Amino acid sequence: MRKILSSLNLHITPVVIWVVALVCVVGLFQQRWRSFEIVGMAHGRVSLIAPTTTAVVKVVPVELFGRVSEHETLAVLYDELLQAELSIAAAEIERLQAELNATHNQLSVEADRLETDWVASGRRFSVDAEQLRLNILQTQTVLETDRIMLQDLELDVKISKDLLAKDAVTPYDLQKAQAAYDALAKKIQENEILLDQYQQYLTEAEKRREEFAQRQPAVASLESALEPVRKAITVQEKRIEEIAARRAGLVLRAPFDGIVSQIQARAGQTVLAGAPVVTIAEAQPTEIIAYADENQAGLLRENMEVQLVKTNLPAQIATAAQITHVGPTVEPVPLRLLRNPNIPQWGRPFLVKIPPGLELVPGELVGIRGL
Repeated sequence: MRKILSSLNLHITPVVIWVVALVCVVGLFQQRWRSFEIVGMAHGRVSLIAPTTTAVVKVVPVELFGRVSEHETLAVLYDELLQAELSIAAAEIERLQAELNATHNQLSVEADRLETDWVASGRRFSVDAEQLRLNILQTQTVLETDRIMLQDLELDVKISKDLLAKDAVTPYDLQKAQAAYDALAKKIQENEILLDQYQQYLTEAEKRREEFAQRQPAVASLESALEPVRKAITVQEKRIEEIAARRAGLVLRAPFDGIVSQIQARAGQTVLAGAPVVTIAEAQPTEIIAYADENQAGLLRENMEVQLVKTNLPAQIATAAQITHVGPTVEPVPLRLLRNPNIPQWGRPFLVKIPPGLELVPGELVGIRGL
C-alpha cells in the first residue's frame, strides 16, 4: 500500500506543482493589469512615402528593416510622360528661337526703312531681353534632363560601393561609375552658373529696355511683333517650372531618421499618385498612446503629470511624464489595449511624451498611473 501511495505521490506532485505555477502566473498577469489604472502603448512617427504622380519604380535602394537617415533616397521613379514633355519643351524652345530670329530680321528691315536710331535701339533692347529668356529656358531644360540622369548615376555609385564591399565588382567599376557621376555633376554646376548669369543679364536688359521706353515713345509695330513670342515664352517658363517640380518628386527621400518598416513596391512596378512605395518608422518611440475609460475621460488635461511603469526587463519607472495631447471624443479602444480581447471597450485617447531615460521599443505596453 505504501508503495502505491509513494508511486501516486511521484506522479501527482509534478502535476500539482504545475497547476500551482499556472495559477500563480495567471494571478500575476491579472495583478499586473489591475495594478495600473491605464495601459498604453509606445509608438513613434510612421510615414508612408508616396509619389505625387503616377510613375514606374526604377529602383528601391533600401532594405527592409534597414536604418535610413533623414533626406536619404528611399526610391527613384521614372515617368515616361515627363521625359516626353521635356523633349516637347526642348522642341518648342527651338521653334520659338526660329520665330524670334524671324521677328528680329523683320524688325531690322523696318528699322532700316524708318532710318531712325531710336527705333533700332528699341528693337535691340526688346529682342535682347526675349533672347535671354529663351537662353534661360534652354538652359533650364538641359538642367532638368541632366538632373534626372544624375539621379541614376548617383544610384550606380551607391550600388557599386555596396557590391565592392561584397567583392562582387572591381575597384575599376566603382571608379568608372564615380567618374561618370562627377563629370555630369560638373556639367550641371557649370550650367547652373550659366543660368545665374543669364538671369542677371536679363534683369539688366529689362532695366535698359524700361529706361529707354521712358525716354522714347513705343513703336506699335515693334510691340505687336514681339507680343506673340513673349506670351509663348511665358507659357514655356511655367511648363518648365511644373516639370522641375514633378522631376523633384520622382526621388522619394526619408523625412526623418528611422527604419524601413515596409516596402510596398519594387523596381518595375507602376505606382499611382499617393500610393505608398516605402514606409519608415522612427527607431525610438517618442510618445505613448493610451485610452481613459469614460469614468476617467473628464479628468484628462494637457500638461498633467502621470507616472509610467515599464514591467518588461529592464523594469523602469518614470515619475514625471506629461500628457501632451487629449483626444476630443470617446473612441473604440484598439484590440492590443483591451483588458479582455472578447469584450469591446471605449475610451478617450491621449498622448504621453516619453521622458528621457525611459527605454522603450515601438509597440511595448506601459502602465500609467496618476489620473
